Formats: sequence, C-alpha cells, structure tokens
Amino acid sequence: MSKVSLLLGVLLFTAACSSTPPQNHEYSLMLGALPTSGVVAAEKTETLNIRRIDLPAFLQTRALAMQVAENEIVSARYHSWTDRLDNSIARVLELMLVDERPKLAITEATDAACQLELRFDRFHAAAKGEVLASGRYSLVANGAVTSRGFDASRALPVGGYGKSVIQLRLSLNDLASEIDEAITAAGGCEGKASASESDDVEIDP
Repeated sequence: MSKVSLLLGVLLFTAACSSTPPQNHEYSLMLGALPTSGVVAAEKTETLNIRRIDLPAFLQTRALAMQVAENEIVSARYHSWTDRLDNSIARVLELMLVDERPKLAITEATDAACQLELRFDRFHAAAKGEVLASGRYSLVANGAVTSRGFDASRALPVGGYGKSVIQLRLSLNDLASEIDEAITAAGGCEGKASASESDDVEIDP
C-alpha cells in the first residue's frame, strides 16, 4: 500500500470517528438505593402516605440539570433520568424511611396515620462542585403539623453527572433520617388519621 493510500485511509477513519454522535446516558436514582440483601420482615404498625412531591419547572423534565451561575441553569443534552424525578424521589424516600423504621408501611390510603408532602426548590448539581438538595416538607402526625425547611446539599468530590446522581441519592438518605426524627418527635405513625387530619395540608411558603 502506498503512503498516499495509507494517509487517505487514516484521514477517512479519523473523519468517521469525529462524526460519531455523542452517546446518550440515562441515570436511575432508585437502583443504587435498592437493598443488596433481603429485607428483614417486621410487623407493620405504622402507616405513612407520601401525598405530594412538588418540583420546579426546570426539574420536571428528564434532562439532568446543572447550575452554572447564580441564576443560570443548563439542561444536559445527553444525560437524562430513566424515570420521572418526582416518582423516583418518592420511591427512594420510601425505601429509606422503611429502612429507618421497619414497622412503617408506605401507603396511598388517605387515612394513613401520617401524611407527608414535600416541595423541592433545588435537586441538581452545581458547577462549583456540589449537589444542591433543599426545599420544605410538611408532616401531619397525631393531629400535629410539622412544617420546616430542609437542606440536604452535599459536596461533589469528583465531577460528572454519574457522580452527582450518587450524591443526590445520598442527600435523600439524609432527608429520610430528618423526616424519621420528625416522626419520632411527633409520637410515631400508629393508628389512623382523623377526618380533620385527612384534609388537604398546605406547605408554608
């Protein structure tokens, strides 16, 4: 093969490689939260209904979001969630809360002893090297309403969307622990909610 033919072949191969479209990446928030061993069975004496999870508009898409400036969000073109983010957050919180409280059953029943609503203002990575997870939750338990802000943001030691998903999931672990403490402080989630407790609960602004 002549040098000209060899050079032409290299150039064609390089051009073909450079025209390869970027690979799409999908991330599951829930897979990393699934237990690796069997769950210990326990009698379910407490019930909790995760009634609502609100997200800002920029988190209501499948694209992962990155905050690149104080007021600027960029949506990734080739990095997306496998499922709706609010559903994934609810599922991870369910797993984490039951892990914290083995006697707790997560249910959609409106007469569950505890009712939980959450509003996320942030649940995304930031270019300065952290994941931001903050908002407000409202817990109704034993006739009392606990409504407070939370900030479960974490440092992001290694960059990349995959690493940020891991840290976001861990931030939900921290949030579940905080909610568990609030449930304990309210006296647990045993019994059933009264009619007044089953009414709509508004999260304070």
